[in-house]
Amino acid sequence: LYRVAEINYQQENYDAALAKFQELVERFPHSELTGEAERRISELTGEAERNERNDEDRQRESESPEPDDRAKQLLKKASDLQEQGKIHDAYERYTQITKQYPKSEYVTDAYVGKAEIHLEAKDYATARKYYEEAMYSITDGDRKEKLYRAYHRTYLVPNPDRNRRRPKEPIGELFVKARLLRLERQWLKAAEVYEKLLNRNLSVDDRVYGLYWCGRCYYEAAQMDSTLFSKPVEVFKKITTGYENSRYDINAYYYLTLAYSDWAEELSGDLSKYQSVIHVVEKANAKYEDNHDPTVREWLSRMQELSNRAAQELSPDPEPDDTDDPEPKPDYERFVNQGHEYLNKGDLEAAVKKVKQALSRNPNYTPADELKLKIKERYYRSGWVLFGEEQYEKAIEEFKKTIALDSEFKEAYCYLGAVYIEQEKYTKAIEVLRKAIDIDEQFEEAYFNLALAYLKRGHFKEAREAAEAALRIDPNYEPPRRLIEFIAD
Repeated sequence: LYRVAEINYQQENYDAALAKFQELVERFPHSELTGEAERRISELTGEAERNERNDEDRQRESESPEPDDRAKQLLKKASDLQEQGKIHDAYERYTQITKQYPKSEYVTDAYVGKAEIHLEAKDYATARKYYEEAMYSITDGDRKEKLYRAYHRTYLVPNPDRNRRRPKEPIGELFVKARLLRLERQWLKAAEVYEKLLNRNLSVDDRVYGLYWCGRCYYEAAQMDSTLFSKPVEVFKKITTGYENSRYDINAYYYLTLAYSDWAEELSGDLSKYQSVIHVVEKANAKYEDNHDPTVREWLSRMQELSNRAAQELSPDPEPDDTDDPEPKPDYERFVNQGHEYLNKGDLEAAVKKVKQALSRNPNYTPADELKLKIKERYYRSGWVLFGEEQYEKAIEEFKKTIALDSEFKEAYCYLGAVYIEQEKYTKAIEVLRKAIDIDEQFEEAYFNLALAYLKRGHFKEAREAAEAALRIDPNYEPPRRLIEFIAD
């Protein structure tokens, strides 16, 4: 029922679509698709107004002798509607241009309009499709270059949230509010907004998206208030047990492991939490045993590090020698304890100083290295978030701090290169991406971003060579294949 209704909707058979959506809600009120159907119904209940508007459009069309004139009028109307926030109505106009006036000089702008709407909704795959249509509809090299810049933004990698799709109206305003709170780093308020959304009728994709970011925000809030650690644990468990085939499943396993690990340390080594870390990692390893996707393997590798540390904490301490007088704790142990306190307060720079002090006293002190790893991960995750929110200068700072703690951290170099590409600092991008490749010659994402940087500088030969290197590593990797096609054009 949902598929038939959606097909009618896309083909603008609104009466038929409305009937099928209503039938779905009546017959299956508890279906996971009911929320999405109700959203469509709310859009379609204004059908009379829409039909009247379409009659006016047809009348104006009959009065326009030239197709380009009609397409121009539709484009102007669509642009105005989009600015007014009437996205669905604008989308209808853009679609009308692409279907009825495919040879018009305005069809490129219509494809771009549709792409921008999908991009705003984080529907990158569909946005990419319409940017492609726009590029193929023109021969102007300068215009095509600008379009490709927009097109390749949907492909910048690595990006852990690259498949994320922001839910649509009518609850979109709450999602926007939550995202703005995240931008302001008001994590607890953002999590509470996501909690409200999760009490609404949501599609499966929207619900998993909301759960994931609710958990992420609660986790960040727990870094300042340790009483909140149970919150992210509860939320991420819902994803791993109720939505185990979702795109966020492996991410949820990682953050569930991380939350348990941080919680255990906050409770001064709560053994049950360390046991939970090991249990979650064992479960994730079993589930993804046959999955060889590089991103999944990277997540599992980091989780295993946390599991190994938990196992060390669970190992019994050696029996004390009663014949020896107790000795005071050495300075390096005290520095590490202070570093953990600063880390829990969110003062990473002070925590780094304490790590350096500890290692200067004892270069082989394992707890100091473990604390250093946690600080590095915190900087790196912060860079992730800032990159996704387009706060590029702040993201650069976080990735540089990550690299300062681990000069062999290839992903940080790759992300830093992606940021520089966004800022059009292509020489810097090439430099850091080359470092990522020096660390790992099989790092296909770094090769692809390197190809983008060379392309933006007009070095087509080097761009093609980098893209081909990425394809040699993974012949099924789509982004470099598309880039090679664009270079050929």
